[in-house]
This record gives sequence, C-alpha cells and structure tokens, in this order.
Amino acid sequence: MLVRLFTNILASVSAVGITHNSILERYRNYIRATSLCNFYVIYVKMKNQRFYNFMAVIYPDDPNYKMQLDALCQYDYIYINHDKDLKEDNTELKKLHTHIIVKFKNARTISAIAKECYLKENMIEPIKKMSASLKYLIHYKNDDKVQYDIENVVSNCDLLNKLKAMVLDDTPESEKALTLGSYIIEYPGILPFEQFFFYVCKSNQYSVYRRDASTFKYLLERHNEQMRKDGYID
Repeated sequence: MLVRLFTNILASVSAVGITHNSILERYRNYIRATSLCNFYVIYVKMKNQRFYNFMAVIYPDDPNYKMQLDALCQYDYIYINHDKDLKEDNTELKKLHTHIIVKFKNARTISAIAKECYLKENMIEPIKKMSASLKYLIHYKNDDKVQYDIENVVSNCDLLNKLKAMVLDDTPESEKALTLGSYIIEYPGILPFEQFFFYVCKSNQYSVYRRDASTFKYLLERHNEQMRKDGYID
C-alpha cells in the first residue's frame, strides 16, 4: 500500500496546477508529522530496492489483462479471481479483479517488473510476509471480507501447497479424518491403496493417516469390496 501511496504523491507533484497545500490536504492522514520531501525520499528508495516476491492486482476489463497475466505467469505464480468483493459501504460489488503473487529467482525492482509485465508501478508491490499474502488470496480468517474457496486458486509452484498447509494446520483432527474417509467412500470405483496413499501425502495429511491407519485400511477394503459387488473390476 505504501508504494501505491508514494506513486500517487509523485504523480500529484508532477501534475499541472496541483499545489503543495492540496497535496498536504489530500494526504493529511499519512503525512501529519512527515514532510512531503521525506515521503519522496522513501518512495525513491523503495522504488530502487530489489525484492524477490511481489503481489499485483490486475483487472480482466483492462485491454492489457491477457498480456499482463501471461507475462507474470512466466515465473512461479499463484493467483485467484475476486468476483464477490464488496465496496466499503457493503452494498455494491467491486469490479472483477485478479490477485496474483509472483516469485522471482533473482531480486527485481518494481519498475523493472512493471515495464516487463505491462503494469503501472502502483499495480504491484513487494511482499514482506508471504504467509499473510497467501492467506489474503482467499481472505482466510478475515471475517470482514467474503471468503473464497481454495479450490479456485491457480498455481504452478509450491505456493498452493503452502497455502493449503496453513489452512490444514487450523483444521480440527476430526475434520481431517473425515476428509480422508470421504475420499474413500465417495471414490467412483475401486480405489487402489497406492492412489489413496498418494492423495494422503499430497494433501499433507500423512500424520492423520498414520495415527489411525487401520481404520482407513478397513474403510478402503470395505469400499473396494462393495465396488466389486457392483461390477467394477480391479
């Protein structure tokens, strides 16, 4: 948010007819005890600083949206579309937008990424705490905002598993066990043990399985037995 603020301040300074008094009035809540000059120094310092992780907000109704998304998705990414966010008065929907997190192997400046990915600099900001940014994608534990399903998150890297692990860590043991049991019972056909075990590990629930392996093996045997009676073949 600070980067966006500084960008707006810089734009105001450059605009014809904008006085220092109007700038001070516009940003009085932020610069009550700090001069505009100091803000500019901080902005320039952050603008030239290099970071590894960034979050951007892009809009599907932007003519450059596809180019922006394609350019960002050349790297490790995770994103989700927000189509249910409400404006501050909670009576009107915000326009559809995409929150995307991108990881770079080499540290980059804001201006370099903005130029490469067809973005304005105030559309992208560095990430200070990855866990908080990941949770924000689905508004996890933010009761003041609409909650988004983690299944709608798209990623090409380990960031999605990290998000799922954070959510799973807060899930009661009984719910985790129920998830594994439901996977077995609802599976359409004979479920090989290898496939079930892969699901357990991929969903970061091995500890749940290990503590009650005999129960899950029993459910698996009963399920497959019923499937064979229904005509399914191994």
